[in-house]
Amino acid sequence: MSSVITLDFEKWKAQQVAAGNAVVLDEFVFANVPDLDPSQDISRSEQLPAAQYIVHRQAVNKTGLASENAVAYSVTLGTEVGNFDFNWIGLLNKASGVIGMITHAPAQKKIKTANGLQGNVLTRSFLLEFDGAAKETAITTTAETWQIDFTARLSGMDEMQRLINTDSYGEAAFFDEGFAVIRNGDQYTVKKGLAYVGGLRGVLEHDQTLNTMRNTRVYADFSYQGNLVSQWETAVKITVANDLKNYVDAAGYLHYVFAISRVDGDGNVIDLRPKDTLSDRDIANLQKELGQVKQDYATKTALSNGLNEKQPKGDYATNSALNAVNNNVNNRLEKAQNGADIPNKAAFVSNVGAYPKTGGKILGEVMCQRLTLEADIPYLAGFDTHGERQFFCGRAGDGPLYFKNDTTEATLKITDEFHFNRVVSVPSMTVKAEIPYIAGFDPNGKRQFFCGRAFDGPLYFKNDATEATLKITDVFYFNNQVIPANYANFDQRYQIRGEIRLFPFRQAELPTGWYHCNGERHLTTSAIGRALAQLSGSYKSDFKITVSGSYINLPNFYLDGRGLFMRPSTAPGQVVPDTFRAHSHPDSVSSIEGGRVNYAESTAVAWFSSSTKHYSGYSRRESEVGGAETAPIHIGMTPAVFLGV
Repeated sequence: MSSVITLDFEKWKAQQVAAGNAVVLDEFVFANVPDLDPSQDISRSEQLPAAQYIVHRQAVNKTGLASENAVAYSVTLGTEVGNFDFNWIGLLNKASGVIGMITHAPAQKKIKTANGLQGNVLTRSFLLEFDGAAKETAITTTAETWQIDFTARLSGMDEMQRLINTDSYGEAAFFDEGFAVIRNGDQYTVKKGLAYVGGLRGVLEHDQTLNTMRNTRVYADFSYQGNLVSQWETAVKITVANDLKNYVDAAGYLHYVFAISRVDGDGNVIDLRPKDTLSDRDIANLQKELGQVKQDYATKTALSNGLNEKQPKGDYATNSALNAVNNNVNNRLEKAQNGADIPNKAAFVSNVGAYPKTGGKILGEVMCQRLTLEADIPYLAGFDTHGERQFFCGRAGDGPLYFKNDTTEATLKITDEFHFNRVVSVPSMTVKAEIPYIAGFDPNGKRQFFCGRAFDGPLYFKNDATEATLKITDVFYFNNQVIPANYANFDQRYQIRGEIRLFPFRQAELPTGWYHCNGERHLTTSAIGRALAQLSGSYKSDFKITVSGSYINLPNFYLDGRGLFMRPSTAPGQVVPDTFRAHSHPDSVSSIEGGRVNYAESTAVAWFSSSTKHYSGYSRRESEVGGAETAPIHIGMTPAVFLGV
C-alpha cells in the first residue's frame, strides 16, 4: 500500500497561503478502480477516478495535530454504511475538488448491518506532513484527544471483571450436576450446566458424549473470544488430556482450563469439581468444623461426668503407699500362677473393671479364635468406632438365621432354601433334592430363569422373562424358532465337498460355497485352490482337476462352448460324444445316384424343414436344417460344485 501528496495540492496550498486562507481538506472519497496494483508507485499527477468507480463519499470526522509539521485526518465508516468494495482512498477539498492525498490499498469490503447480520466498522486516517502544517491548516486540537485505544480499554475492563469473579469463585466453581462426568459402560457423558473457570462465566449448552477413556483427565476449557465490532462471549469446550495448563491459541485467545474429573485404569470416574462459591465452601467447612467441635465437646463432657462418678475427689496414693501395695500384692499372689490363685475370680474381674464373658460393649478391635453363642435368640453384631452397627448375624423370633449388611440393607435369610436379594457367585454347586432345580431371581425376588427336573423326568431350561423353554429328552424340543448365527456354516454341515448340482441361478448368484463348473483356474494357495486339492485323487482324475504350475482348475462341464448333459453312469466324469441311436429308413429306395436318393412311388420321407412328404416315383433333394448338436428340448441351468469355502 502506498500514499502520495499530489502536485495539485502543492499548487493549491501555495495559493491559499498567499491569499491568507486556511488549507482545508474536508472530504474522503472511496473508489473501486479496476486492475489497480497497490504495490506500484502512485503518480503525483493522478486525478479523481471516474464517477462510475466512486462507491462512497464522507466528510472528515476528526482532525488533529500530530506535530507542528504534521496533521491527521480521520473518518469512521459505521455499521450503517455499505455494502461496497474499495481499493482507492482520496482526501480532498470539497469546495475546489483539489485532491490532497491518495492511497492505493488491497481490495477491502465494507458491510452494513442488515437482516440481523452485524456489519463492520472501518476507520481510515491520513497523516499530512509539510512545513508549517499546523499553522496553515489552522488545526489546534492534538490527535491524542480522539485517537483512543478502545481495544485496550475494553480489554482492561474485561480483565477487571474476570479478577472480581476469581475473588468470588476461586480458580473454578461448578453448580449442581453441571460438568459432572457420568459413566455408562465405555461411554461417558459430560452434563450440561453453568460454571466459572479462571473467572470466566461459561455454559455448556448440551450434554457432551466421550468414548472409552483410561488413565486420563477431563478438562473444562474456557476462553473469552470476540473482536472490536462483535459481541464477546465465553467459548466452552471439553478436552481430554493427561495434563493441560492454561494456554494461548493460534488466534491469540487465552484459555483457562480446569480438570473436572479423573478416569483411572479401570474406567472409574473421580469427580474433581469444586462446588459453589468460595463463601459457600467456607460456610460448609465451618459447619463441618462446628459439628466436630460439638461432637468433641459432647465426648469430653461425657468422659468428665463418667470420671466424676467413678472416682470421687479426695487424697490419692503417694509413691511410698503404692510401693507398699505392690509389695503386699507380690507377697500374696504368685506371678507364675497368672491369677489362677485368686480366690474369687468373678469379684476380681468386677473390681478391676474387666469385661465378663457376656454383656458390655467393646469399642476396640477384638480377635476371637473361637466363639460360642448361647441364648434364647443368639446373635452376633459388628459396630464401627462411632458405635453404629454395620452388620448383624443371628436368629430372629421365627427361627431362620439372618445375615444383614446394615450399610446396604442386603439381607440373607437361611431356612430350608436360600433366598438372596443380591448377586451371589458360586464357583461350583451340587444340588440334591427330590426334585432338584436351580432358579435365578432378580433383586425384587421375582424368578428370572429355571433349570431342573420336573416330575416327568426330563431336564428343563426356562427363561421366565420370555417363556422360552428347552426340554431335554432323547430329542430336543423347542417352543420357539431356532435361528443359526451363520446359515452358510449351518447348511454346510449337511453337504459334501465335491457335490455337483444344477442351479437356477447365474454364476454370480450361486449360494455360498458353490462354484461354477467352468474349468476356471485358481491359485493353489487360495481357499478355493486348497479345497480342490483336498478332493480325492479319483475325483480329481474323473473330472479333469489338475495342477499346472501354481494353479488348479475347477471341473469343466462345457465342451466347445456347449453345456454337457448330466446322467447316471458307471464312469463319473466321462464325456460321451454325440451319437445317433441305430434306426432304419424306408426300404423303397429305387436308386442312389450322384448324392441324390430316388424313392419309389408314394414313399413317406421325413425332412428337417417340414413334415412328412410323399413323392411318386421321382427323386428330390431337401436342404438339411438343424442345430450344432442333436438334443431334446431343454432349459438352461448352471452346473456348480460345492467346496464349502
